[in-house]
Amino acid sequence: MKNTIRKKVLGLGAGLLGAGMLASCSLPSPTAKPGSTTAPTTQQGEAVKGIKQLSVAPLGLSYKSSYELFNDPLSQLQTSQEKNFAELLKTLRFFSADSFELLFAKHKAGKNLLYAPVSLYMDLAMLADAASAQTAKDLEGTLNPADTLDREARALAIAELMRLFNREVTEENAKSQLSNALWLKEGLGLKSDYRDRLEKTYHADTYTWGAGSEDQAHEEIGRWVEDKTNKLITADSLPKPLPAPNDALILINALYYKSNWQQVFSEGMVEKRDFHYTDGSKAQLDFLVQKNNFSRSVLRDDYNVGVFPMTDGAEMRFLLPDESVDPQTLVNKSTFWADLLQNNNDSQDHDVVWGIPKSDVKGELDLLPLLDEMGLSSLLQNMTLDGGLDGAAANAMALSAASQSVRIKTHEKGVEAAAVTIMTATTSMPEPKPELDMNLDRPFFCALVNQYGVPVFVAYIETPGMS
Repeated sequence: MKNTIRKKVLGLGAGLLGAGMLASCSLPSPTAKPGSTTAPTTQQGEAVKGIKQLSVAPLGLSYKSSYELFNDPLSQLQTSQEKNFAELLKTLRFFSADSFELLFAKHKAGKNLLYAPVSLYMDLAMLADAASAQTAKDLEGTLNPADTLDREARALAIAELMRLFNREVTEENAKSQLSNALWLKEGLGLKSDYRDRLEKTYHADTYTWGAGSEDQAHEEIGRWVEDKTNKLITADSLPKPLPAPNDALILINALYYKSNWQQVFSEGMVEKRDFHYTDGSKAQLDFLVQKNNFSRSVLRDDYNVGVFPMTDGAEMRFLLPDESVDPQTLVNKSTFWADLLQNNNDSQDHDVVWGIPKSDVKGELDLLPLLDEMGLSSLLQNMTLDGGLDGAAANAMALSAASQSVRIKTHEKGVEAAAVTIMTATTSMPEPKPELDMNLDRPFFCALVNQYGVPVFVAYIETPGMS
């Protein structure tokens, strides 16, 4: 994967990545007071038996209108962070393109493939900041493939991403939220530097659970997920058991985005149209139909790209392959990813006649095979996490599960989407040793050696039995 990404460096410049290929993260800033926090996610606001919350994430930013958002001087990037942030955006594009290519190569015809790359990246980054030795080296090869963003620079850029991404515009009913959580089983602890990193860089909620309180932890995780995704991802969709009795570490990223189209579709702009499936069949669906003048778009020989702006400054970028084109050939092209994920010099203004299917689609991904293909197979066997964790199990864990749930809704008013990525580590089992067959069914030698190493008896037994 590393070499593949480096080949794409020249094809992808700076700019803004859509979160999960949906939401731009270029726009935010603060009216919330720094350091303000939310209450623990317990059912009645009381402590849950066996569960302890170590830290609480700060509130996001709030704006009354998009005018206030765009004109807030605090919404601008800190000058000192512009370079780091630009490098993070490039890295996220490379990561998105390469990981999606690996997923799409195994994509089954007739199935949707929904993926939120930034959500997976955040979990891996939190894991990398706890890692040492070979585990850290392997993760850095994936998170920093072009060797342009070391651990400290990445932490500063992610902190800026968290600040910019977490904001709400009340008048436009627009919101984006990027949330992180870390759960530890009792017996493991957070080293002070790592705890600071989780709070200041990732704005993470951190928890511990005790042995025997797995059910309570599962309920708390479910409440946290529903809260951070506005119930777009529900608690009953979580993998089970979570946590399992042998689990020691759980990393969770939740992503939520909601915004309106700049030009909303009225009731008269919905009509029935045929949607053509890959197997040749078709079905009548509700399509959102309107004409946008002077819309940015890209025309290629084998596909077209249209850009539909959202009220918060984000964009939905739609790429439609020509009918005769195999989609698999497109995802391997650098121009494909440049056109899909960012603005470029090839875009032009056109009068775009839109026909967008109304939809509410869900997807589930098992990410362990993807991590294996990305060169992270060592994480599935043994991880060294003593850079961030205290406890005997810090260097005896392995990823046992990694999954992602995604939901995307498109309707007359706009887009609402959410994703949750959960990575679970269990105490790794000792590596199995080769078996040795010692069935003494033929003549054999033996010796009795006492506790001081003295050979007391030496024998060759050719006819064993009772004398």
